[in-house]
Amino acid sequence: MADDKDITLAVLSEKIDRIHACVEKNSEDITDLKIRMSYGNGSVKAVLWVGGVIAAVVGLMRIFGN
Repeated sequence: MADDKDITLAVLSEKIDRIHACVEKNSEDITDLKIRMSYGNGSVKAVLWVGGVIAAVVGLMRIFGN
């Protein structure tokens, strides 16, 4: 009976170690995803800002060009 308990504890310990490794990897992946999302949000804002400036310049050129 004691051998069964030792084997069971060893198996549980191994499974906990695997879960711990998976949780660490998932945490790293989540951090990487957050960074990528922030880069994406920043680039969208930059594109919208540049597009707004270009649209304003073109609009002013049409108003004052005629």
